[in-house]
Amino acid sequence: MDSQAFITGLQNTSYVGIFFLSMLANVFIPVPEEVILLGFGYISRVNNLNSVAFIVVILLGVLLSDFLMYILARKGNKLVTLFYNKLFKNLFDTKGDDWILKNITKIIFFSRFMIQFRFIGPFLAGYKKIPFGKFIMYDFLAVLVYVPLYFFLGRFFHKKIQLIISNINIAKNIILLFFALLIVTSITKILYAALFGKNTKHHE
Repeated sequence: MDSQAFITGLQNTSYVGIFFLSMLANVFIPVPEEVILLGFGYISRVNNLNSVAFIVVILLGVLLSDFLMYILARKGNKLVTLFYNKLFKNLFDTKGDDWILKNITKIIFFSRFMIQFRFIGPFLAGYKKIPFGKFIMYDFLAVLVYVPLYFFLGRFFHKKIQLIISNINIAKNIILLFFALLIVTSITKILYAALFGKNTKHHE
């Protein structure tokens, strides 16, 4: 990844562009969403831009992305349903509808923080016809934690962001990458256990 080109591209992005990047990063953009948010935090720090305005625009983009996934799932969109069936159907079918409905609020909230599981909350909420008010409340609470977390990490570690992005595969950053992956893996396991751990024996 050309970090300079990536960062320059973000720096030249308007608030409208930031909104659309935030909306598309969850599904369509090949760069991980976390990297996009770190980048936003970085450029807001080095350019002394308004953090509140940045976060509000990002929040709106992310929420719209989740809202569209919810609507598409609720309406039975074939492409979204096919994607779900290919990757997650077996996992959630073994749990059953009762388990999903009982734990839907945890799924909506915690899936936002789980790499590759991020769209599961909006999808299942729409697919299972969960009331929109209930979905958007828990999704908003999750996004309200998730977005500022990565944004302010980008601001705080702004001197290291470019080095991390550009040299992610170079030997001198292997240790840093190892610990980052260890942290992400640990968090993912904790969240996975929070979602699926309690009722595993009941459904085996």
